[in-house]
Amino acid sequence: MRHATAPPMNIEIDTDSENFLRLLRRVEDTWSKLGKEEVYWSVITDNNFREINFEKNKNKFLEMGEWDVQRIKAALSRSGIAFEKIDTALDFGCGVGRLSISMAQKIKHVTAVDISESHLDAANKLCKELNINNIEFKKIQSLGDIKELGEFDLVFSLIVLQHNPPPIIVEIIKLLTFCVKPGGHIYIQVPTYSKDYNYSVKDHLKTEAKGMEMHVIPEYILYDTLYNCGMNILEVTEDGAVGDLNMVSKAVLAKKRNSFCD
Repeated sequence: MRHATAPPMNIEIDTDSENFLRLLRRVEDTWSKLGKEEVYWSVITDNNFREINFEKNKNKFLEMGEWDVQRIKAALSRSGIAFEKIDTALDFGCGVGRLSISMAQKIKHVTAVDISESHLDAANKLCKELNINNIEFKKIQSLGDIKELGEFDLVFSLIVLQHNPPPIIVEIIKLLTFCVKPGGHIYIQVPTYSKDYNYSVKDHLKTEAKGMEMHVIPEYILYDTLYNCGMNILEVTEDGAVGDLNMVSKAVLAKKRNSFCD
């Protein structure tokens, strides 16, 4: 109940195409730089996963991916969905393949996408070391590329959306729903509240990019966006993905409607 009487946030979601592209370039530049400097640490900000320490902690890193996949599997099970019937999945913001690798060990095929070439190179390296050959890694050149990825039984994204400004978070969610087969599912995590957080596109673009950013979209916008894109919400759980008690992070499982009346 720590946020039971919290005030509303003032968050700008809409912007023009020029500023939207400026925001997108900012995100891509940040993550490309992080990928070149500390590719594994940028995924999980624990010093055990700095380049100098990674080899001796690789198994721990991969086990964390397995835990997240088990979390997705449990959410599906609680909603009466048989994980065994899932053949294809899309991992959006796959980073170095932490979740993709675990998911690929359980289903037929995973498509994994990211905006950072450095992260994808590291992901391919891990897959070769582990002899994983049913993951297709793709670099997203623009958000419009998402619509061209095809349709999947399951679309998922964890600890990714939070690093994008609110207008981009909303647009990504809209585009990801195109990738869900009718009757398929999406599982996404995103912060929905942060104490003293407000957002203005103009003010944000005035500041210098200083590495990894944390952003929020209000819960009602998250749910409205999913519903208006043909998704029925099955489950919402609070998680600890942001590691900050001043923030609230939610994981949402939703199913794509076969028709308007579903």
